[in-house]
Amino acid sequence: MSTESKNNDFLHKVKSFFLGPEMEEENAIIPNENSAEELPDGKKEDDAEFITKDLNPKFDSTIKPMAVKKVVGYDDSHTQSTAPISTESPSTSTVTPSAQNNVELDVQYAENFTMAGGKFIYAETKAELIEILKQLKQQNKWKNIYYWEDEVKQLLDGQDALKISIGVSLETSQAAVSFCEYLVASDGSIILSSKQASTRGLSVFPDAHIIIADATRLVKNLEEGVIKFNKFHTELPFAIYLSDKVGVDTKSNDTLILNAHGTQNVFLLFVDEPIY
Repeated sequence: MSTESKNNDFLHKVKSFFLGPEMEEENAIIPNENSAEELPDGKKEDDAEFITKDLNPKFDSTIKPMAVKKVVGYDDSHTQSTAPISTESPSTSTVTPSAQNNVELDVQYAENFTMAGGKFIYAETKAELIEILKQLKQQNKWKNIYYWEDEVKQLLDGQDALKISIGVSLETSQAAVSFCEYLVASDGSIILSSKQASTRGLSVFPDAHIIIADATRLVKNLEEGVIKFNKFHTELPFAIYLSDKVGVDTKSNDTLILNAHGTQNVFLLFVDEPIY
């Protein structure tokens, strides 16, 4: 099976999981860009106020049920693939076991994370990720978003709509953005370093926490995540739990895992393109 087919299968599984068969059929009816029906306040469906037509169709199908409040003016008539049909037989497939495992971990993590109350959003590229961040900020009416890691600052450099204005602090922001260390597929938890987790427990931390990660951060279970974490860190790891483990410190491989206390309103922006 080709990589494109696996990506499509992953997105279909995630969408079906959230929407269900009936809702998936209902959401398949997207307004045609030529209809341009009137919306409240005199806006038209083809206004690029929310999701613009040049975004990848996978963004629309994934973000609607999980985070975005409103999607208008999106025409998915171009979603059918124009790629030639492969004549390669299944027996000669070049898909590696590790690639297959990554796809399975993607789906497992998305299911467990969202069942615990998280909001999982898929992006194919860094460019699409930035567009999603802009849409989230606009649609949730966040005046300011805040980020403190140098890596995030580098990723968002040059994006005027997402820059931190002079005088803006964590206290005056409505959402915070950070990277993470690992995504634990078995329970949907998120492993953080102390730099990423230290501000979550502050009373001034915003209500929304947006975490950015790619497929290289996926691990099967907490034990694997701790082993990898300890290879690069001498500090104790933190973990965000959105389930019954909230407020509890745990232990794995004789390593104490501190609970990253803070908001449970967590968005996970999963990027298919490596960002680390």
